[in-house]
Amino acid sequence: MHRRRHQKTNARHWGVLVNTKATGYSRPIVDLILKGIKAGGGFYTLVEPDSPTTMLQQAMILAGQVKGETPPHEAQFGKITGLIAVGGDGTFNLVARAALEADLPVGLVPTGRFNNVAKSVYASIKPSVVVAKILEGNYRKLDVGMVGDRPFFCSVGLGLVPELAAALEGKRTPVFGIGWARLASGAAAKVTAHKTLLKVDAVKFDFSPVILNIHLLSHAVGLSFSPASVCDDGLLEVVCDQQPPGGQYSAYVRQIYSGKYLYGKEISLYRGHTVLCQPTHGRTLYVDGELVKLQTNSLELSLNAKQLMLLG
Repeated sequence: MHRRRHQKTNARHWGVLVNTKATGYSRPIVDLILKGIKAGGGFYTLVEPDSPTTMLQQAMILAGQVKGETPPHEAQFGKITGLIAVGGDGTFNLVARAALEADLPVGLVPTGRFNNVAKSVYASIKPSVVVAKILEGNYRKLDVGMVGDRPFFCSVGLGLVPELAAALEGKRTPVFGIGWARLASGAAAKVTAHKTLLKVDAVKFDFSPVILNIHLLSHAVGLSFSPASVCDDGLLEVVCDQQPPGGQYSAYVRQIYSGKYLYGKEISLYRGHTVLCQPTHGRTLYVDGELVKLQTNSLELSLNAKQLMLLG
């Protein structure tokens, strides 16, 4: 059960950070946000960073975290009271990091490829619907994961999910289950099943997984792998194949797409506070939509002591 909260001030000054390179970027969507802010009597500072590094820097400036730099328009409109990320999951990750540290609420207008965060927490990913929800000023608390010293807000994955993300690079996302099944079959065939030690709290076992996901929210690569995820229960959810389902990863992904898969002996679901996975050096990790080459031989995941305030 999510207890809805509301910002305490009516003098809202929104920091709007737009990824103009996002797959679904559209200037009319940005105009919709700015028009909505004005209609509600609020103010905004709009920035359109040209790189992930600049996106994080600008978010930190707007959040008042960079010493010696005054957030734009602060003197005229007052301090920033909330951030709005316009982009995909990677954009949200960067803006949410700044919001988390500054104790500011943050909203997401989804214009990315997969929109996993939005699909997990909003009833709709239609911009007009999401913008209206964000500008109401209500927010919910979300758990925040740490993979090493890096925050994540939705999911991380090894094996199948990084391969699916790589296979979809520059391509359209399938719109039917049969398309996902074909894609999954090819992606699974490319996974090298490394012998892995996995520890979830006190439970420990060795296996060679094709899929290993850790979720805070339900979605990864646009699919609901963990539909029972609770965003603020203080637990990580681990999805992994202890007994490969007869090589039928295409059938598994097709059922995930249709919301009919039941986890059990073949592909299992665990919940815990901490996760340890090794060895990992040289493997590719999917982190909130981004693919990262791992340089460490041990992957440690835990929960941040703070929760994120998500608008909408």
